[in-house]
Amino acid sequence: MEITLVILIVVSALVPSIAKMMDSVAYRNHAAGQAEIIRAKRAGEKDGEGRVGRSG
Repeated sequence: MEITLVILIVVSALVPSIAKMMDSVAYRNHAAGQAEIIRAKRAGEKDGEGRVGRSG
């Protein structure tokens, strides 16, 4: 019973820091994805492709 209590205390102490770390990783992943989209659009414009589809 004492071991279970110790494990529960340790886990409850780590949960907030793990949640913050996961939020940080998610934010970085999102930012990296947005940067990749911007780079792809700019590369398409440099290659002369521009927009795909109808204009007007």
